[in-house]
Amino acid sequence: MQANDVRTIAKVPSIVDGVGVGIKDRQVATAALATGAVVADKVAAAEIIADRLSAGISNFSNLWPNGTSEINPPSSITSIAPGGADTATNAEFDFRYNAGAGAYAGVYVRRLMRSTAGTTTIKTRPFPVVSDGSELYFFASRHKYIATGGTPTAKATVRYLDASFAQVGVTSATIPTGDTSWQPTVNAAGTQDLNGTAPAAAVYVEFELTLATAASGAAEILFDVLHARRGILGYQDLVESSVPHAKLSVTPQQFTSGQFGSQSIGNTYTDLITLSAIIATSTGRPVLVTADFSGFHDTAGNPVDIRLVENGTAVSTVYRFYFNNANVHAGWSFSWIVTPAASGGTTYKVQVRSPTAGNFKTDANDYYAMTAVEL
Repeated sequence: MQANDVRTIAKVPSIVDGVGVGIKDRQVATAALATGAVVADKVAAAEIIADRLSAGISNFSNLWPNGTSEINPPSSITSIAPGGADTATNAEFDFRYNAGAGAYAGVYVRRLMRSTAGTTTIKTRPFPVVSDGSELYFFASRHKYIATGGTPTAKATVRYLDASFAQVGVTSATIPTGDTSWQPTVNAAGTQDLNGTAPAAAVYVEFELTLATAASGAAEILFDVLHARRGILGYQDLVESSVPHAKLSVTPQQFTSGQFGSQSIGNTYTDLITLSAIIATSTGRPVLVTADFSGFHDTAGNPVDIRLVENGTAVSTVYRFYFNNANVHAGWSFSWIVTPAASGGTTYKVQVRSPTAGNFKTDANDYYAMTAVEL
């Protein structure tokens, strides 16, 4: 290069456009990365969460990972076998057991077992909660005892924790040792899934299964179809307990109908229709009683009083109906809404009387029908 020649200085940028310089897509192969080039200390803390992102987490409505227990752990995970430790460290895969046809669904279950006094526990990691009274948590499963040595106590628990992971609330159910066939794990009242609302101090919730024994002896219990879930209580949300079991009547209505015979009723209330064995599923639940019937009066212009009697006590509403013509058949429909004094069997009767002169009558041309429906 001669003196005073013109030169151009090119600066290599810190970021090179691979496409612009002719590097084709996928030309940097895996082999080009040196072994150990991406190591654990190069990943920021908490960048990979505790769950292994297996197929078990694909059930987004279930807070218990691998709730059916059917998903096998990946080769990189060594799970704890039943009886291998007192405390599971991985709710997704620990204590899995191939029960074959003995499973409730599929072939795999969770098997908690003991031979010495102590407690075996498996639980989920803590999940964040909103403790403003709007979040409810439910825990459902099926269980059955295989062996009951050592005086065992098995429990399903929903536990609420504060910011320091101290317990601030708990809902649990003790499983009867007599449950030797598959049974639902229910709340203390025995009516529905284990459930509760997150208390005000709660920051986390966790779901837990335990088997405790007071002495040495073979104890074993199986759990299957584990389902932990969250519900939101609000005017836009319908959660499980928004429609209580008591609102769903086992006996939604009772009905009777038929044809009258000949009868004559004067100024004394007399049973006209009887409807027995109404089952009220809960105290305070209203019942709609409707009566349809026909008849006639032997004196023109005289009234008939119609009332409802519940378990021997007259309901306050009394209907009065006037006949303009004598010995002319007519039919009517009357309704009452009543609240049974207590749950259980109730008998309703429709009674009539002719309070002034003459008699109310029926014959074979007259009908009746009566219905009681729980609302």
